[in-house]
Amino acid sequence: MGEKFDSAIEWGAQPGHPQFADPTGPGFPAAQYAQMAAGGAGWRQAFGSYDQRRVGDVVQMCNDARERLAQAGNDEGSRLAALQDVDNRLTAGLRDLQLHGNQSEMTLQMLSREGTIPHADLQDEARASAKRLTKSVSDNVGPLEAFLAEFVGNVRSRALDAAGSRVEEAVNRIGELAYNNAAQLYRNIRERGHTEPDGAPPAAAGVATA
Repeated sequence: MGEKFDSAIEWGAQPGHPQFADPTGPGFPAAQYAQMAAGGAGWRQAFGSYDQRRVGDVVQMCNDARERLAQAGNDEGSRLAALQDVDNRLTAGLRDLQLHGNQSEMTLQMLSREGTIPHADLQDEARASAKRLTKSVSDNVGPLEAFLAEFVGNVRSRALDAAGSRVEEAVNRIGELAYNNAAQLYRNIRERGHTEPDGAPPAAAGVATA
C-alpha cells in the first residue's frame, strides 16, 4: 500500500507540510486502493468511483430533504416535524460529506507518495474531483433552497420561521463545506508542489470569476 500514514493530524503538523483532516472511518483506506496505486489505465476510474461518494452525499441529502418536505401537510405541526427531520438528515449528511472529503484528499496524497502515477495526472484528477463536487452543489442545493423558501412561506409563524432558518443554515453549509474542501485539496497540492500553472483552484461550478 506504500507509505503508511499513522496519523493524519501528525502528518499535517509537520512544518512545511500540508494540513490534513482525519480520514479515519468506514471506507478508508479504499478497497480499490491497490488498483489505484498500481497506476496505469485504470487508476483514475478507480479513484473516481471512490470519490463519487461525495457527489452521492450531496445528491442524496438534497433529494431526501425535498422528499420529506413534500410529504408534510399544510398545518404548522406537520411542517415543523418535517423541518426537524430535514435538519437531522442534513446534519448527518454533512458529517458523511466531511469524512468522505477527508478520505478522498488523503487518498490522493498517498497516491502521490507511491511514485507510480505522474504528478500531472494526479493534478488532473484532483481538478476533476473538485469540479465533480462543486457541480453537484450547483445542480442540487439551489433547487432545495427554492423549495425550502416556498415551503416555509406558505404557512408563517414564529416557530416555523425559526425552524426554517435552522434548515436554511444547514443547506448553506453544504455549499460551504464543498467549496472549502475543494480549496483545501488544492492548497495541499500546491504546498506539495503540484499546482495549477497560475496557482489557483478551478472556479466553482456556477460561480463567475472576475
